[in-house]
Amino acid sequence: MPSEEFPRNAKDVIQRALAHILQDSLLEWYGLQLPRIVQAYPPNVPIIDVHEKVLDAVFRTEDGQLLNVEFQSTPVPSLVRLGNYALHLADKYGCSVRTVVIYLSGVRDAVTDEDWGTIRVHVHNVYLANKNAEDAIRRIQRTRPEDWTIYDDLDLAFLPFMGHRDLTQQQLVAQSVDLLPHIPKTHQSYVGALIAGLTSNFLSADMLKSLKEVIRMTELIRQLEEEAIARGLEKGLQQGREQGLQEGLKEGRHDGQLQAAITILRARFGPLSEAVVTELSCLDATDIMRLLLPKILEVSTLDELLAAIRIDKEH
Repeated sequence: MPSEEFPRNAKDVIQRALAHILQDSLLEWYGLQLPRIVQAYPPNVPIIDVHEKVLDAVFRTEDGQLLNVEFQSTPVPSLVRLGNYALHLADKYGCSVRTVVIYLSGVRDAVTDEDWGTIRVHVHNVYLANKNAEDAIRRIQRTRPEDWTIYDDLDLAFLPFMGHRDLTQQQLVAQSVDLLPHIPKTHQSYVGALIAGLTSNFLSADMLKSLKEVIRMTELIRQLEEEAIARGLEKGLQQGREQGLQEGLKEGRHDGQLQAAITILRARFGPLSEAVVTELSCLDATDIMRLLLPKILEVSTLDELLAAIRIDKEH
């Protein structure tokens, strides 16, 4: 079954990664007129000093407030949970909190305000069902490859959750998959991963097979790796010695591979403990590429991944 071939928590994976990577572009595409994002924060908030609740995305905006972005597929019955998040964020960072709820699937109305006397909670709701799927399809079909932007990526990735007069959500998923080969090749892998993660519950075996042909994690890994290599190269140049240059390049390549792996792991499993990061940091570049990266999307839990790496290293 398709659900067994794609990670069960793929929806949360893609949503968190999308919010983290796209930041301003995503908010503008949603139609939110909010102050510019200037910093992303770790979305883990201590709750009563007992456990941690992982939020979908937390940012600081240029007006000094925090922005908490939550993704929902069904209407929240009460704002108690979101109000609780806001209170803990305000307590942790010492500033006011703005909450945005993104409704992904068929929701057109949900509670925005609740007043509990001493505490009043207000959230901004965004309903993707209010976006016009027919207009989005026409824009995608008419956009030339040289004019393609990140906003077109978002149109295609979120197409299945928009409103359409005739097509069902499953039919819109099929439409998204059909359009994917016609967009610029440099965007196909990333958008394909977004479609697969957001719509995994609606994918048939044939659609999943089509998406797997274009989904590649290597592009994201390559970009992160190149950024770290560049930092290592700069470090080597500053040292002014040939030996330093080579060491900096080698260090940069290893750091890039490691950062790529950690980025994907955090998207899949949430915050990583210091012990886990330390263990991963002990892997050399060969082990990262041979053992770690290929297994990240194959396992269901972080413990399963670590166990598999340890067994492979022993052999």
